[in-house]
Amino acid sequence: MLDPQSEQIREVYAFFGLAIHNAQSLERELAMVVATTEASERFTAWDYDDRLAGNFDSTFGALVKEFSRVAAAEDKSLLSELEKAVEERNELVHRYFWNRAVQFNSMDGRAQMLAELTNVSAHFDSLDRTLSVRTRAFMQAKGVGQEELQRQFAKLMSGMESPHDPKRIRNAVVITGACEWRVADSVKCAIMFASDAGNLVLGRTGLCLGPQRIPLEHLNPKPEFAKALPATVNPKPKRAAPWNYVLPFANGYELRVRPDEVNGRQVVRFGLRVKSPKVKR
Repeated sequence: MLDPQSEQIREVYAFFGLAIHNAQSLERELAMVVATTEASERFTAWDYDDRLAGNFDSTFGALVKEFSRVAAAEDKSLLSELEKAVEERNELVHRYFWNRAVQFNSMDGRAQMLAELTNVSAHFDSLDRTLSVRTRAFMQAKGVGQEELQRQFAKLMSGMESPHDPKRIRNAVVITGACEWRVADSVKCAIMFASDAGNLVLGRTGLCLGPQRIPLEHLNPKPEFAKALPATVNPKPKRAAPWNYVLPFANGYELRVRPDEVNGRQVVRFGLRVKSPKVKR
């Protein structure tokens, strides 16, 4: 049995650990919300995973700033609470025990710390739940019946799987082939590139990692890409707009990606063309 003082000290450490745990959970939930809030109707599980990977590589403060950029007018109160949560989280991680060194040395001081940690932890947990509801509502609005998206989201939410490392395709990849992924009469992906980083598909602002384990009999080569490959490509072009960018391939070819609308449905079109020569003036 511990004496009352030792028991209280242990409680302070335990409550501090719980607060940090809730802060990290909130940070991950915000990463998901930012990834979904920016999404357009052209939404795939692979592109979502790519955005999420970048967000998981960001700091909590950076995510809140990103949320402030895409948040709706009705999110003003939520944004204010998230900004407060950033300050609370930074206080915990960087300064908490140092700033309370005097309090920590007395029973009354530690009691104040326990009350404070309880409130902060509850604040993080409340925001986490609010953001979780928002994320799931978005998925339902997007038609979560899409099997691939539903499966991927469930894995991420359960912790069974993490997004890929964004550094894996950050600078340059060598593309060696182009195929269509088709199962019987169903086109799963209209264009998929084989590369030294894995299978790549079109994403919102460039190429992103796609499904990696596909039976060879489901992949149909696209012969029009033969003269443009192999090619070393920056998968994330600097001038990329949402679903609107150009990727230079080999031998003067370039891949043009652009958004379009067909019968009220948003789609993405792509095509290979020979780059026009610059005219000297």
